[in-house]
Amino acid sequence: MTDTSGGGGLLSYSAAESARFGFSTYRASMEEFVPSALADEILEVGADLVILRVPSGRAAEVQRLGRWGFPVIPTGTLVFYTADLTKHRPAAMTNRGLDFVPFVEGMKGEMDGLVSETFSGYVNHYQANPLLAGRDLVAGYQEWVSGFAAGRDPLKTAWLVYQDGRPAAFCSVSRVADGTQGEGVLYGVAPWAAGRGVYSDLIRFTQAWFVRSGVGRMVVSTQVENFAVQKVWSREGFWMSRSLDTFHVNALLAHSAAPPVQVPLRFGVDDVRRFAEVSGDRNPIHLDDRAATQAGFDGRVVHGAALQAELSRVLGTVAPGEGTIYIGSSARFFRPVYPERDYTLQVTFPYVDERKRFARVVAKITGEGGLHFLAYGDVVLPRPTPPPASA
Repeated sequence: MTDTSGGGGLLSYSAAESARFGFSTYRASMEEFVPSALADEILEVGADLVILRVPSGRAAEVQRLGRWGFPVIPTGTLVFYTADLTKHRPAAMTNRGLDFVPFVEGMKGEMDGLVSETFSGYVNHYQANPLLAGRDLVAGYQEWVSGFAAGRDPLKTAWLVYQDGRPAAFCSVSRVADGTQGEGVLYGVAPWAAGRGVYSDLIRFTQAWFVRSGVGRMVVSTQVENFAVQKVWSREGFWMSRSLDTFHVNALLAHSAAPPVQVPLRFGVDDVRRFAEVSGDRNPIHLDDRAATQAGFDGRVVHGAALQAELSRVLGTVAPGEGTIYIGSSARFFRPVYPERDYTLQVTFPYVDERKRFARVVAKITGEGGLHFLAYGDVVLPRPTPPPASA
């Protein structure tokens, strides 16, 4: 798994999410969305998963990534609220027994336990992606909050909040370098302390802290379906200022849960002719160089169905092997494949479920021109060979 920021700068590599999920994960936040530019970079870096955020209302443009064959999953909407702290006076806290203690590394055990209590069962964009089913998402929040411990980053601060000596809540904030804006990043209240106005007090405390720090603008954000916190924010001087739709692009170009298969690929002119006879597809671009040249090719081209047939052959005879049932695929042709030239067919298996005998496959045909063919398919794995009967 390679740590890279991405070829053209649209993608940012997420080392933490890549390690957590086992997929090479990138993030992109784009105000102006150009599908072709993003698709080119996804192919260039070989991303498995891209978490993409764009201004709400651009779903039709994002779905155009499907032209490159990439599965695109809408996973939710993130809403942002803003408060002008030069005009809004934070209200007084109502729970007088709360003790806000700056979070340091030595308190990580308590913080992790509180985050686990708070976010177990919390719904976010990850749960909408079947690729991430069963992953420990709470660990991500614990790792996230750990980055706010004192001394880790001067622009990040967090507090553990105690009530009667028990960890009751936490809050974390960040500031931009010039100090003009701050963000309330992550808040949580233990179930036993909920319903007492503690969350409102966390908001009021961080608002007041920003005011004392000279920060005049505060932003908070959440998933659009999280109505409870939005009601609090509306009472505490915030207004909805923007929204971003989140999409996951399951490109799956690098990860393989089973050993990848790579085979050389070369079609002869006679192979193309025989395929035309068997299939009945006698389109002149496959059989006549002049007709193909007039159509814009360098010469006659191999049938696209022949490429898919070669993929079927590899799946049924090489890996997974005999007994494999090829149940479906989607394919995209990026460049023509010509007879009498050398190519490579690579098949990876990003998802394998031995119990259900199911696997997801990704096939790529590459040559001197780069990527020529990309296909996503599903197969039923062969039944295990029964042990020999005892004598």
